[in-house]
Amino acid sequence: MRALPYLLGALCVVATACSGTSSSISATAPTAVKCQVTLENANSQAAPADGMTGSVSIATNRDCTWTASSNAAWLAITSATSGQGSETLTYKVSVNAEPVARRGTLEVNNTPLQVAQDAAPCRYAVAPTNATVSAGGGDVAITMETLTGCAWTAASQAPWITVPPTPTGNRSGTLTLSVARNTTAAARTGTVTVGPQSVTIQQAGAETDPAPAPPAPAPPSPSPNPTPAPCTFDIAPASNNVGSDATTGSIQVTSGTTCAWTATANANWLTIVSGASGSGNGRVEYRAAANTGAARTGTITAAGKTFTISQAAAPPPACSYTISPTTQGFPDSGGAGSIAITASAPSCTWTATTSAQWISIAGSSGSGSATVNFNVAANSAFTARNSTIAIAGKTFAVSQAGAPPPPCSFTIAPTAQDVPDTAGAGSVAVTASANTCTWTATSNAPWLTVTSGGSGTGSGAVGFAIAANTAAARSGTLTIAGQTFTVTQAAAPAPAPCTFTLSPPSQNVAETATSGSFAVMASAGTCGWTAASSAPWLIVTGAASGTGSGTITFNVDANTGGARNATITAGGQAFTLSQAAAPPPPPPPPPPPCTFQISPNNVDVAAAGGNGTVTVTASASTCSWTSTANIDWLSVVSGSTGTGSGTVTYNVATQLDSTDRNGTITIAGQTFSVTQRHP
Repeated sequence: MRALPYLLGALCVVATACSGTSSSISATAPTAVKCQVTLENANSQAAPADGMTGSVSIATNRDCTWTASSNAAWLAITSATSGQGSETLTYKVSVNAEPVARRGTLEVNNTPLQVAQDAAPCRYAVAPTNATVSAGGGDVAITMETLTGCAWTAASQAPWITVPPTPTGNRSGTLTLSVARNTTAAARTGTVTVGPQSVTIQQAGAETDPAPAPPAPAPPSPSPNPTPAPCTFDIAPASNNVGSDATTGSIQVTSGTTCAWTATANANWLTIVSGASGSGNGRVEYRAAANTGAARTGTITAAGKTFTISQAAAPPPACSYTISPTTQGFPDSGGAGSIAITASAPSCTWTATTSAQWISIAGSSGSGSATVNFNVAANSAFTARNSTIAIAGKTFAVSQAGAPPPPCSFTIAPTAQDVPDTAGAGSVAVTASANTCTWTATSNAPWLTVTSGGSGTGSGAVGFAIAANTAAARSGTLTIAGQTFTVTQAAAPAPAPCTFTLSPPSQNVAETATSGSFAVMASAGTCGWTAASSAPWLIVTGAASGTGSGTITFNVDANTGGARNATITAGGQAFTLSQAAAPPPPPPPPPPPCTFQISPNNVDVAAAGGNGTVTVTASASTCSWTSTANIDWLSVVSGSTGTGSGTVTYNVATQLDSTDRNGTITIAGQTFSVTQRHP
């Protein structure tokens, strides 16, 4: 039944017209250049202080994976943080409650996108904006409500209204104005600017001395317990919306000077920083902790009024994924596989895609941890193929073996050739049983060279070159597609005989080192020769070979023994060198007796055993020694023999018995004792 796929595969190769085989080409892993990521508007993104949602297009090749991250808590990724190919990344910028601009970075495979958010605008509110003062003058308390970091300055536009010596601030505060006594009968109005706001001060005129009037009747006696005026309270603002980050704010309380009030937070994430109680006009400062969960609403009761604060939800946590396994191989018949995805949160979404038509995926998207099943179709091609599945931002490698090819057979023509002694060239035709059958051509003789067709697929031809023959007839072979092609080359014409003479033919030298030379005279300039010495102490130093006449130089080593002779043969002739004997040397002194020491002499070893070393110190570098373990649980690892001082490495096997044990190693005639403790 497998013959049909083989036949179809062979036809596809012959016709080169099968269009559905692109996925069977072995794929290599995407390179860094191929998987370069580009981002739309990658220079920067601008966000208002009130926050925003945005998106950026990720452009890359479809088989390239990517991972996205944010370096700021207020800059949250709201879409998948990993994927494959071109996609759109969405993000959310939280409200900036501070009057300071901030920057964050979204990064996709080391490609950054800068997000710059405007500072919260400085808002200023003063209370009261109008105040009435008697002719006698007095102080007027003005409350400025603004964000921490927003600077303001107070300045009087009337000489009779004095501001404090340091009329500035960079947060909410209270400013006390001093109004001078009005000594004129006319009422007057003055203005004080506090930041961008204006406060109007109206002062009554001084009373004049009228004509004496009859005494007025005495007023009725006051009741012993007059009824005080009722207290009323107001707060501003009544609510506030803040981002998920920790933030601070304040509430302005307006009331009569004798009216007492308190402020309490009604949520554990709201804290009263200052102004938990007061009397008259005042301010309550609060702090909202960072939100790590869903959007929430809390209240503060200030002077009996309810202040509502709404805090945005925390940005969703970054998602991370692992897959198991990361690779799987299949036979040519295909089969089914599965990939386990482990997600860091159930809300983390993922996709699974592949560009290979021979891989089908069941369930290409999901969220949280899951298992994705896939199927690999049978491979009818003769070559193995590889591809990938991009899943949850990870790469799963799939490899599949090729279908076994049909057996290949080859014939060559011709199978032999006779050639003359001159240089030449030729060719051999190769016929293959199928266009998928591969073959090689190699030469088995240095003078017979393959010039083309050293390898091929299907039918083809092999070109070869033949060097000129300068000697006897010879044969060489080419092995082509497992077949033998024989080349027989005729012998070269016999050359005229060459004769050589040496001058001088011999030389006598002293026992000391020296050098010399002799001439080689050839009968023709085409006659080649080589020079070879018969002894290692007679060394050819120049013209070891040549053509025609020449000069051979040599060196003679010093002689430390008796008289000796050697020859240098050149062109079939021998040059004889005789060297005198060296004077006899004095007899050497007898060697000192050898003694040895080892260190240490003994060792205690734990039950686990292990390696150790012993240093051998010899009395002379010529003293030789051996090391032998005397029990089976001790072994010499290195240093079983040595000369002079050295080191012996030994191994102690693991002790499994319940008693201590002792053993020895004989090193350089000394005894090294080993005691091993029981477990």
